[in-house]
Amino acid sequence: MKIISFACLIILIGLINSSQKAMGYDDQIAHPTITEYSVKNSALNNHLTQYLGADFINGFESWVSGKSVLKWIVEGSIAEDADACQRANHMHNPMNNIPWSSS
Repeated sequence: MKIISFACLIILIGLINSSQKAMGYDDQIAHPTITEYSVKNSALNNHLTQYLGADFINGFESWVSGKSVLKWIVEGSIAEDADACQRANHMHNPMNNIPWSSS
């Protein structure tokens, strides 16, 4: 029992003293990676190819104004997180009955 308690104490001290911090709002790694994964695993590719015609025959790999659709979406997620206040509060829940400006 003493060994388990000692091991838990060592782990706890290590976690408290860790210089690493979670970066859930990181605009350069976390959000762009989540965005890219989400786009690639969504119905967007099928929607683009089936409903938007020849200009989007390659789905999210189609180019618009010099970039792929995927690149535009990923860059949008980076831009959305550029402002610290915005990145912490940019989700809108329509069930809260509050205006967009308060989201």
